[in-house]
Amino acid sequence: MVAATQTTLSEKFIIECCQTIFKNWIFMDQGFVLKNFYPHKQKLLLLDREHGAIEVVIQKQLNPKKFSIGALLNYHLEERQPLSWANNINIIDMPFAWAREDILFLHHLLEIIQHFAPLEQPQPHLYALLAGLYSNPVRSSAIFKKQLLAQLFLMLGLPSVESPAPHTLSTAELDIWLIRCVQEHPYHELFKTVHFLAPDQPS
Repeated sequence: MVAATQTTLSEKFIIECCQTIFKNWIFMDQGFVLKNFYPHKQKLLLLDREHGAIEVVIQKQLNPKKFSIGALLNYHLEERQPLSWANNINIIDMPFAWAREDILFLHHLLEIIQHFAPLEQPQPHLYALLAGLYSNPVRSSAIFKKQLLAQLFLMLGLPSVESPAPHTLSTAELDIWLIRCVQEHPYHELFKTVHFLAPDQPS
Protein backbone atom coordinates (compact mmCIF):
# COMPACT_ATOMS: atom_id res chain seq x y z
CA MET A 1 0.00 0.00 0.00
CA VAL A 2 2.87 2.35 0.87
CA ALA A 3 4.66 1.51 -2.36
CA ALA A 4 1.52 2.20 -4.36
CA THR A 5 1.09 5.55 -2.63
CA GLN A 6 4.70 6.49 -3.36
CA THR A 7 4.25 5.56 -7.01
CA THR A 8 1.13 7.69 -7.22
CA LEU A 9 2.91 10.63 -5.62
CA SER A 10 5.85 10.24 -8.02
CA GLU A 11 3.54 10.15 -11.03
CA LYS A 12 1.70 13.20 -9.74
CA PHE A 13 5.00 15.05 -9.29
CA ILE A 14 6.10 14.19 -12.83
CA ILE A 15 2.75 15.29 -14.27
CA GLU A 16 2.93 18.60 -12.40
CA CYS A 17 6.48 19.20 -13.62
CA CYS A 18 5.46 18.51 -17.22
CA GLN A 19 2.46 20.82 -16.90
CA THR A 20 4.69 23.59 -15.53
CA ILE A 21 7.21 23.17 -18.34
CA PHE A 22 4.44 23.18 -20.97
CA LYS A 23 2.80 26.25 -19.42
CA ASN A 24 6.11 28.11 -19.33
CA TRP A 25 6.81 27.18 -22.96
CA ILE A 26 3.38 28.37 -24.11
CA PHE A 27 3.78 31.75 -22.41
CA MET A 28 7.40 32.34 -23.36
CA ASP A 29 8.28 35.20 -25.66
CA GLN A 30 9.27 34.28 -29.19
CA GLY A 31 11.21 36.00 -31.94
CA PHE A 32 13.40 35.74 -35.02
CA VAL A 33 17.06 36.79 -34.88
CA LEU A 34 17.56 39.74 -37.24
CA LYS A 35 21.09 40.65 -36.14
CA ASN A 36 23.73 39.25 -33.82
CA PHE A 37 26.09 41.91 -32.47
CA TYR A 38 28.75 39.35 -31.47
CA PRO A 39 31.74 39.75 -30.95
CA HIS A 40 31.31 43.46 -30.24
CA LYS A 41 28.36 43.15 -27.85
CA GLN A 42 26.43 40.45 -26.01
CA LYS A 43 23.26 41.58 -27.75
CA LEU A 44 20.69 40.47 -30.33
CA LEU A 45 18.20 42.32 -32.52
CA LEU A 46 14.98 40.30 -32.60
CA LEU A 47 11.65 40.50 -34.37
CA ASP A 48 9.59 39.66 -31.31
CA ARG A 49 6.09 38.21 -31.70
CA GLU A 50 4.52 40.77 -29.36
CA HIS A 51 6.90 43.74 -29.27
CA GLY A 52 8.22 44.01 -32.83
CA ALA A 53 11.90 44.76 -33.44
CA ILE A 54 13.74 44.91 -30.12
CA GLU A 55 17.35 44.84 -28.98
CA VAL A 56 17.99 42.48 -26.05
CA VAL A 57 20.97 41.62 -23.88
CA ILE A 58 21.86 37.95 -23.42
CA GLN A 59 23.68 36.39 -20.50
CA LYS A 60 27.47 36.38 -20.68
CA GLN A 61 27.69 32.64 -20.03
CA LEU A 62 25.78 31.93 -23.24
CA ASN A 63 27.63 31.47 -26.51
CA PRO A 64 26.09 34.13 -28.77
CA LYS A 65 27.57 32.59 -31.91
CA LYS A 66 24.93 29.86 -31.91
CA PHE A 67 22.12 32.39 -32.32
CA SER A 68 22.54 32.84 -36.06
CA ILE A 69 20.53 35.22 -38.21
CA GLY A 70 17.15 33.71 -38.99
CA ALA A 71 17.01 31.47 -35.92
CA LEU A 72 13.63 31.34 -34.19
CA LEU A 73 14.01 31.55 -30.42
CA ASN A 74 11.82 31.42 -27.37
CA TYR A 75 12.85 33.19 -24.19
CA HIS A 76 11.64 35.14 -21.20
CA LEU A 77 11.98 38.91 -21.53
CA GLU A 78 13.08 40.70 -18.40
CA GLU A 79 12.54 44.45 -18.48
CA ARG A 80 15.67 46.35 -17.56
CA GLN A 81 17.19 49.68 -18.48
CA PRO A 82 18.34 50.64 -21.01
CA LEU A 83 17.62 47.27 -22.71
CA SER A 84 15.57 44.22 -21.82
CA TRP A 85 17.30 40.92 -21.13
CA ALA A 86 16.41 37.66 -22.88
CA ASN A 87 16.66 34.80 -20.39
CA ASN A 88 16.18 31.03 -20.71
CA ILE A 89 16.79 31.15 -24.46
CA ASN A 90 15.99 28.09 -26.58
CA ILE A 91 16.39 27.64 -30.31
CA ILE A 92 13.12 26.22 -31.62
CA ASP A 93 13.71 26.49 -35.37
CA MET A 94 16.49 27.19 -37.83
CA PRO A 95 16.11 28.06 -41.53
CA PHE A 96 17.67 24.79 -42.69
CA ALA A 97 14.94 24.23 -45.27
CA TRP A 98 15.51 27.72 -46.65
CA ALA A 99 19.24 26.97 -46.86
CA ARG A 100 18.28 24.21 -49.30
CA GLU A 101 15.70 26.23 -51.20
CA ASP A 102 16.70 29.90 -51.35
CA ILE A 103 18.73 31.27 -48.45
CA LEU A 104 19.57 34.50 -50.32
CA PHE A 105 15.90 35.42 -50.55
CA LEU A 106 15.36 34.76 -46.85
CA HIS A 107 18.42 36.83 -45.93
CA HIS A 108 17.13 39.66 -48.08
CA LEU A 109 13.80 39.66 -46.25
CA LEU A 110 15.56 39.62 -42.88
CA GLU A 111 17.88 42.45 -43.93
CA ILE A 112 14.97 44.63 -45.05
CA ILE A 113 13.13 44.03 -41.77
CA GLN A 114 16.31 44.66 -39.79
CA HIS A 115 16.90 48.06 -41.36
CA PHE A 116 13.35 49.33 -41.83
CA ALA A 117 11.26 47.97 -38.95
CA PRO A 118 10.91 50.62 -36.21
CA LEU A 119 12.15 49.58 -32.80
CA GLU A 120 9.72 48.58 -30.07
CA GLN A 121 6.59 48.84 -32.19
CA PRO A 122 4.46 45.70 -32.54
CA GLN A 123 4.62 44.27 -36.05
CA PRO A 124 2.25 41.26 -36.05
CA HIS A 125 1.96 41.21 -39.84
CA LEU A 126 5.74 41.06 -40.30
CA TYR A 127 6.02 38.28 -37.74
CA ALA A 128 3.19 36.34 -39.39
CA LEU A 129 4.84 36.77 -42.80
CA LEU A 130 8.12 35.28 -41.59
CA ALA A 131 6.39 32.50 -39.65
CA GLY A 132 4.41 31.58 -42.76
CA LEU A 133 7.53 31.46 -44.90
CA TYR A 134 9.28 29.22 -42.38
CA SER A 135 6.40 26.77 -42.51
CA ASN A 136 6.45 26.68 -46.33
CA PRO A 137 9.99 27.10 -47.72
CA VAL A 138 9.67 26.84 -51.49
CA ARG A 139 11.82 27.97 -54.38
CA SER A 140 9.63 30.48 -56.19
CA SER A 141 9.99 32.55 -59.32
CA ALA A 142 11.77 35.90 -59.23
CA ILE A 143 8.55 37.80 -59.91
CA PHE A 144 6.77 36.09 -56.99
CA LYS A 145 9.64 37.02 -54.67
CA LYS A 146 9.53 40.65 -55.80
CA GLN A 147 5.76 40.80 -55.30
CA LEU A 148 6.28 39.42 -51.80
CA LEU A 149 8.95 42.05 -51.15
CA ALA A 150 6.50 44.69 -52.32
CA GLN A 151 4.00 43.48 -49.71
CA LEU A 152 6.74 43.64 -47.10
CA PHE A 153 7.55 47.24 -47.98
CA LEU A 154 3.87 48.17 -47.85
CA MET A 155 3.66 46.66 -44.33
CA LEU A 156 6.62 48.86 -43.40
CA GLY A 157 4.85 51.98 -44.70
CA LEU A 158 6.94 52.38 -47.84
CA PRO A 159 7.32 54.11 -50.15
CA SER A 160 6.97 57.36 -48.23
CA VAL A 161 5.64 59.22 -51.29
CA GLU A 162 2.47 58.41 -53.17
CA SER A 163 3.07 55.91 -55.96
CA PRO A 164 1.11 53.35 -58.00
CA ALA A 165 0.11 50.12 -56.28
CA PRO A 166 2.81 47.51 -57.00
CA HIS A 167 0.34 44.95 -58.36
CA THR A 168 -0.50 47.37 -61.20
CA LEU A 169 3.11 47.65 -62.37
CA SER A 170 4.95 45.81 -65.11
CA THR A 171 7.97 43.70 -64.14
CA ALA A 172 10.41 46.48 -65.05
CA GLU A 173 8.34 49.09 -63.19
CA LEU A 174 8.17 46.83 -60.14
CA ASP A 175 11.98 46.59 -60.12
CA ILE A 176 12.22 50.38 -60.04
CA TRP A 177 9.53 50.59 -57.33
CA LEU A 178 11.41 48.14 -55.10
CA ILE A 179 14.77 49.82 -55.59
CA ARG A 180 13.25 53.20 -54.70
CA CYS A 181 11.93 51.70 -51.47
CA VAL A 182 15.37 50.37 -50.59
CA GLN A 183 16.95 53.72 -51.39
CA GLU A 184 14.80 55.44 -48.77
CA HIS A 185 17.16 54.04 -46.14
CA PRO A 186 20.10 56.45 -45.59
CA TYR A 187 22.60 53.56 -45.53
CA HIS A 188 21.15 51.45 -48.32
CA GLU A 189 24.54 51.27 -50.03
CA LEU A 190 25.76 49.11 -47.14
CA PHE A 191 23.05 46.49 -47.64
CA LYS A 192 24.49 43.07 -48.46
CA THR A 193 21.64 41.58 -50.51
CA VAL A 194 20.45 44.47 -52.69
CA HIS A 195 21.78 42.75 -55.83
CA PHE A 196 18.83 40.37 -55.38
CA LEU A 197 16.72 43.14 -56.94
CA ALA A 198 18.68 43.24 -60.20
CA PRO A 199 16.21 43.20 -63.11
CA ASP A 200 17.88 40.17 -64.65
CA GLN A 201 17.69 38.12 -61.43
CA PRO A 202 17.03 34.50 -62.49
CA SER A 203 14.27 32.37 -61.00
